[in-house]
Amino acid sequence: MRATMRSYEAPADFLRVRDFLQTAFYAFGRPVNWGIERWNWGRYHPSMWKGDREANRRHFEDSVRIWEDGEGRILAVLNTERPKPNGEAWIQRLPEADPLLDGILAEAERSLADPADGILRVEAYDHDETLCGALRARGYSRPAESGRFSEIAIEGAEPPALESGFRIRSMAEPGSSLDLRREALGRGFNHADPAEWSTPEEYRLTQAAPDYLPELDLFVEAPDGSYASSCIVWHDARNHFGVFEPVCTVPGHRRKGLGRAVIREGLNRLFALGARRAYVGSGQDFYAAIGFDRRHVSRQWTMATRA
Repeated sequence: MRATMRSYEAPADFLRVRDFLQTAFYAFGRPVNWGIERWNWGRYHPSMWKGDREANRRHFEDSVRIWEDGEGRILAVLNTERPKPNGEAWIQRLPEADPLLDGILAEAERSLADPADGILRVEAYDHDETLCGALRARGYSRPAESGRFSEIAIEGAEPPALESGFRIRSMAEPGSSLDLRREALGRGFNHADPAEWSTPEEYRLTQAAPDYLPELDLFVEAPDGSYASSCIVWHDARNHFGVFEPVCTVPGHRRKGLGRAVIREGLNRLFALGARRAYVGSGQDFYAAIGFDRRHVSRQWTMATRA
């Protein structure tokens, strides 16, 4: 196959890659590539805005390589996810790009290995036999399970169960509080220090992600007006599915069914939008108890690129 590699060109390539990911998501019959949610979240995650945000953005964009055919159609994308070098790489591709995998991995080893120790970690699903074979052929080590991508069929709407005094709202509603929302995100991931939370400006920058929808940025409001549990739901209308990322509950409100309730509301809203399947990038028992099937196992294959 004739293909040309080139560097990422911002800002036009962001949406081009997003559209490519929609085409590629089910190209292998089941998840192999990122969805649009992870592409949005990688570029607009709150950590992108911490410290030198311009340097963070440049690192993310400079890490991307794109392979195109003679007509300019994207065949594969190599990228990282972090705003700073850490030796992690992901490969997104169409089946036609399988013959390019050896060269794509060579480029990943050249450009994305951890600058501190020369280690490169490449994520691959166990069911992606072609990528796993290419990694094995180049000498990568297959580690223990590192993650799961769980899925659930959305077969209809169900009212979420909530304790008296709690209610589910969204950031699209009048009166929703950016300060309370960022606090819920920070505390929900066990950051007690407000200095570690997103600032209002940083959360607004996250909301600027092209596929962010405020009506799918959900939270459970507690009787005292605080936000007790929350999630962002990303909707891929073309492929009729949604993804929950992130989901969290603040420590003082855990084990009350609030996380289950906010996810149920997210599933209801996805169903109303035409989605019939949803995913979460976790294999935790919490999601399995809701009905998510922990079927897609992934691993970070590793190799030392220098002695």
